[in-house]
Amino acid sequence: MHRARVTRGVSERFIAAAVALAALPGCARVEPARLRVAHGAADGAALDVCVDREVTFAGVAFGDVSAYVDVGAEAHRLRIIATGAGCESGAAVGVDFVPAAQTDSTLLLVGSAAGTTAITLVDDNRTPGARDSRLRVVNALLDGTEVDVSLDSGAAMFAEVPALTASGYLDVESDNYTFAVRESVGQTVLASLADAELEVGNVYTLFVFGPAAEEPAVRAVLAVDRR
Repeated sequence: MHRARVTRGVSERFIAAAVALAALPGCARVEPARLRVAHGAADGAALDVCVDREVTFAGVAFGDVSAYVDVGAEAHRLRIIATGAGCESGAAVGVDFVPAAQTDSTLLLVGSAAGTTAITLVDDNRTPGARDSRLRVVNALLDGTEVDVSLDSGAAMFAEVPALTASGYLDVESDNYTFAVRESVGQTVLASLADAELEVGNVYTLFVFGPAAEEPAVRAVLAVDRR
């Protein structure tokens, strides 16, 4: 009986110590939160993104959308720099980022390497309805142009998406599509994307990047957010 009491006492002290340790600053469990980078800074220079003074996204080129990285649901300081410049570069653009737990976000970079603007978008990567995909549009055009995104048949799916914003999400039947990106005013075709396959259960973002100095001036890039 005495031995049992000693064992119970040690266990109780161990549990109490573990609880106390978990309560110490820096010991609490950090909930996951994912971040990715979409490079729409139209001068084309590759960029690095540092998360808390560590290069987390390296060599992201114009028109690229990185994979998600779990950075944790806590306060972060992001620094956007020219590739290879180092996180302590005096030319870095600083951004505060505090994601909610269990969320996905996109850091949209626009402007130029010398004057980059960072816009944080919250992504909805919940599972679409049965037999459907989910799609949204991000208009990353720096010149202020509103866009419509239509099917090759001419049917508009997204209308008057303002510059530097994301549309709402739309559940669409999974299929192969050709998308046309048009100016909302005048309906001039800015870019097109042929043979875009939207698969069942996946979530996508159609990014519209530009205008770039090199052709094509405007690019439509389909990124898979969830598969």
